[in-house]
Amino acid sequence: MTTAQLVQLTLSDEELSTKPLTSHHLQAALEALHQDGVCIITNGLNPARCVAERCKEVGGLGALGAVGGVGGGGGMII
Repeated sequence: MTTAQLVQLTLSDEELSTKPLTSHHLQAALEALHQDGVCIITNGLNPARCVAERCKEVGGLGALGAVGGVGGGGGMII
């Protein structure tokens, strides 16, 4: 029995800065969601920005404690 590979997309710098996906990435993501129910966007999150935004919400880094990334990634699964 073979296991299907999940679709993994890496967004371009332009996609990350302007937010909309290219038509190619959007189509690939929709096909993956339809076929597998999941699409992995490997660089969809910026860990440093997430920490900064969370710090604003909770009133500073001290409230967060130690924060570390997993494999230096920044991926997300949709």
